[in-house]
Amino acid sequence: MGPANALRATASSQAGPKEVLGETMITTTVRRALGHNVDGYTDSRGLLTGHKLYLIRDGDIVFYIGQSAQPLIRLQEHMGWTWQGNQSTIGKLIEDNAPESGKWTYELWKVEECEQYVTEYRVNTFPDSWQKLHPSYDIDEAEEALIKHFKPCLNSAMNPNPTPLPGRYIKYNRSQEHLNMLEKLFGISQEEGE
Repeated sequence: MGPANALRATASSQAGPKEVLGETMITTTVRRALGHNVDGYTDSRGLLTGHKLYLIRDGDIVFYIGQSAQPLIRLQEHMGWTWQGNQSTIGKLIEDNAPESGKWTYELWKVEECEQYVTEYRVNTFPDSWQKLHPSYDIDEAEEALIKHFKPCLNSAMNPNPTPLPGRYIKYNRSQEHLNMLEKLFGISQEEGE
């Protein structure tokens, strides 16, 4: 069984560490998120709890930040496991680093939890007069603020200075096309992965 199949097989069967619930942020593992086995993601009635922003990391290395009305399904889309079938760069990274990537952290955030990051982003981007006229923010601004703060390795939009992807995550089974894309988007060369 290849790494992707092993990760898929264990996503729903292996519990792994228990989620950490903040005030509203949910911290779990990629494995549990792929298996939709996440406490606090739905309420007692089975309704989604409003966590629409997600962050994928391994310790201090933040790989990707995104937004979705259903971030657990979005993770499966990144993996290429849904009817859409297209694997994204973060999906490929997770697959290439399986089974270790199953232990990576998957954070689910509510928009209102991003206020500190939005404030930091606005102070560095907009004049005070603009900020006073626009006191509220939406999910798009929250996502951009998180990206500007954490500088994830694999976000290309809204991220002029992404953190370089450490070589330990670059695996040898990548296609030349994928390596060329990584080099073009993120300045990652094949030699760095060796």
